[in-house]
Amino acid sequence: APAGDALAHAAARVKPALRFAAHSGEALSVDFDKYSGGHGVFTAGTDSLVQLWDLRRPGAEPAATGGGHDLASRHVCASPFRPREAATCSYDATVRLWAPPEPGAEASAWPAGALRERARLDAHTEFTTGADFCLFLPGLLATAAWDRRLLLWQQA
Repeated sequence: APAGDALAHAAARVKPALRFAAHSGEALSVDFDKYSGGHGVFTAGTDSLVQLWDLRRPGAEPAATGGGHDLASRHVCASPFRPREAATCSYDATVRLWAPPEPGAEASAWPAGALRERARLDAHTEFTTGADFCLFLPGLLATAAWDRRLLLWQQA
């Protein structure tokens, strides 16, 4: 077959299985909670919030919400070692670590209410644009920003 034939086949059109009105502004980032069995998703958006959604409750309010960034939350990543915990990057040059509302509630299936800010990482001097937890070393977080720096953080 001619090389161009592969392009002639249209990709299958897939419709979303669920829809959520996730943020009051644009939703900028999403990541699955690693401990929810596929039911939990974190989102971050221009409203500066991080939200944890229970996908078994379409159309419902978020299961938990955290707010504290001064500007848009650009990126969210869920912890691979701590249930219901995530990190967010923001245009306010900070990275925030979020945890379930109550200390000791980490093992609970679904926190309700506000996510609590567990830590504020503020060594970047420009917009923070990315963060990722190491899958092999618990507590190790890498962050990047417009300040041209990669920073590594070791959490207790």
